Amino acid sequence: MILSHRIHTEGFKMRTMRTRAAVATSCVLAAVFGSIVFTASPAAAVPLNCDAAVASNGVGSAWCSNGTGQVRVAIGCERWGWWQTVYGPWVDVNGTYAASHASCPFTWGIRWAGVGGRR
Repeated sequence: MILSHRIHTEGFKMRTMRTRAAVATSCVLAAVFGSIVFTASPAAAVPLNCDAAVASNGVGSAWCSNGTGQVRVAIGCERWGWWQTVYGPWVDVNGTYAASHASCPFTWGIRWAGVGGRR
């Protein structure tokens, strides 16, 4: 009985060592290839000089006046304690002024506006 327990335990140790080696290898490969794939180039540009506001007519706007990429507005709409976020369309910045606009659904009030940008 003791012999079979010892064999079982050694087999378990071997499987554990193989599993640890496989996990370590996977982590190293993920770190190496992940840094290669997801590292942005130094010249990667983003939207610049961005801001957002809520107009008196209930329209939320977000704009950027420089940079490249895209920008869109996100607005918070509220009705009787219920909230939802509404997004405007993505618009290209391309070094010139770009603005995105959105409104809350009918009978909902706009409470805030924010800027979303991407490359």
